[in-house]
Amino acid sequence: QFEYEKLENPELTDDLPLLCGLFNSTTMTLLSASGRDIKIWDARKGTLMNRFRGLAGEAELSAVCLDDRERKIIVGDHSGGIHVFDYMNGSLMKQFAYPETAHQSEVSCLVYIPAYKIV
Repeated sequence: QFEYEKLENPELTDDLPLLCGLFNSTTMTLLSASGRDIKIWDARKGTLMNRFRGLAGEAELSAVCLDDRERKIIVGDHSGGIHVFDYMNGSLMKQFAYPETAHQSEVSCLVYIPAYKIV
C-alpha cells in the first residue's frame, strides 16, 4: 500500500496526473488539464490565473486542444463527449453530445485543422 500525503499548496499542483499541457502564444499563458479540471497559468510569472472545474460534468477529461485563434478550448472526455469552452472565462460555447452518433467511449485525441476550421 502506498502512503499518500495531500498536497500542501493546491495553487501549484494537482492531486491527479497531468493529462495535457498547452502553450497559448496569444495570451502568453499555459493550460494544464488534470482530472476534470483545467488551469490557466501566467507563462511569465508562473502564477495561477484561472481554474475551470468539472468542465465535462462527472466525466474526466481525456483530450484537449485549442482552436487556431487560441480563444477556444476544445475538450474530449471519457464518456465520448466533445465540448467547446471560452478560453478566458470557461463558459460553455458548444457541446457535441448526440447519443445516436456520439462516441461510445472516450475521446483519445483531438486535432484542430485551421485550413478547414474543424476538429
